[in-house]
Amino acid sequence: MELIASHMRVLFFVSERREYVISGYPSEPILAIAALHHLNEANRQDGSYHALSFVRDAVVQCHIATGTRGEFVARLILVLAMCQALHLPNPPAVLMPIQGVSVKEFLKALLPTEQALLKFWSRYSCRGRLGATVADVYEKARIYFTHFVRYTVEPRATSLYAAVARGQAIQCAFQQEVDIIIPIVLDADAKLAEENISAILIQVRNRTSVATMQPVAAKVGLFGSKLTPYISILFQLGLKDKKPAGKETKYTQPAYC
Repeated sequence: MELIASHMRVLFFVSERREYVISGYPSEPILAIAALHHLNEANRQDGSYHALSFVRDAVVQCHIATGTRGEFVARLILVLAMCQALHLPNPPAVLMPIQGVSVKEFLKALLPTEQALLKFWSRYSCRGRLGATVADVYEKARIYFTHFVRYTVEPRATSLYAAVARGQAIQCAFQQEVDIIIPIVLDADAKLAEENISAILIQVRNRTSVATMQPVAAKVGLFGSKLTPYISILFQLGLKDKKPAGKETKYTQPAYC
């Protein structure tokens, strides 16, 4: 009720006897950009206020669902990586529009080491771009998202087009092959069209054992028969590092398909 009263949540339906309501968070690109600037500014101050502490309290008080496999944690990691890749000024003189970042800058902020990025960046394509490395295919590619939108149906190529236009990343419905989809514009200098859009497909796992299955676009039907290159990442949030201090923690290497 407080969120609806403060215009942070939209009321869709109220039962006749006021027994229950249906409400939600529709896509609000302008509000999302303002929140991203606020997150960037608040998290670098003297420590008297930290935006992530409010997120933690919201989770503890059940205002935010963490998801069956911890999808909320994965979304938070992706948002923080996006903030780091944007290099937003702090304090901001003017709240400038967010233009997005290159795929390389985003992965640099997301992956644990620069060596991991360089190793992945030199991989060769196996889907429609034989002989081309990841660096060749994504040389002009950019990522732009400021918020997540939950889908109740399976996303399609048209969904990616709409997501790019509104700065969305997609949280897929429960029990789908892919949990999170981040759209990629393959050539930022070319016309924005469905054939110019790819994606990062992310699967989230909260198990203590290592899983090796990567999300595959063919199981989602995202690109149809088109040989569109895409990036596949597996988030293994339940693993605990038992190695001695100082040794590198294991992580799942992204796959380029």
